[in-house]
Amino acid sequence: MKESKERYGSPEIYKELQRKGYSCSKRMVERLMKIGNIRSNIVKKFTVSKPGKVWCFDITYIEIDSR
Repeated sequence: MKESKERYGSPEIYKELQRKGYSCSKRMVERLMKIGNIRSNIVKKFTVSKPGKVWCFDITYIEIDSR
């Protein structure tokens, strides 16, 4: 499963095992992952390299004239 870049969680590992002909349940995969301290590697898609480089705001609180 190296081609997964260690990003598989229990649902994907379960599907992969089923495709390869192994008989197991999703719950068993979850338990074995927990026992083995195996977690998926979650990759954040949006990162900022320096503080103050990206700004965002929410304008939902601005009152408008509704004439």
